[in-house]
Formats: sequence, structure tokens, C-alpha cells
Amino acid sequence: MNNITPSEPDNSPTVEVIVFQHGHEIARELCESAEEASLIVDWWSEQDGAECQVDDLSIHHSPDDILEPSADGLVEDA
Repeated sequence: MNNITPSEPDNSPTVEVIVFQHGHEIARELCESAEEASLIVDWWSEQDGAECQVDDLSIHHSPDDILEPSADGLVEDA
């Protein structure tokens, strides 16, 4: 198994395309680039009643994100 360190990119998808048809979610596509997402949106846009939502996942999570507990959330041992 390969361990990923913060200095190594993990090459995970960074753009998600969510497809709705007649108000119902029918597909989700994870893409590695905006160009790939654009091709998927172009294809789905030609389908009857399809609408796409594109979400840039890289702005939600990055390798440098570190979650730390807040001081008021800590419980001391009695």
C-alpha cells in the first residue's frame, strides 16, 4: 500500500458534475480537470430535460487542511 504524504499530490478528482433530469438526480461524475467536466456537461446538456451542477471539490478540501479541536470542545479528565 502506498502512503501519501502532504508533499505528494493524491491525484484525486477535483471537480464533480451532478446531473439532474426533470428535477431528479440521475448521475454523478467525478472529474480530474475542469476540461473533463466541461465535456461531460456538454454531453448531458444535449439530453432532454437534463441540467448539470458543477462543484469544485478542491475549494472544500485541500491536502493542507488540518482539523483541530477548539478549546471549548475539550473535556478535562476529573
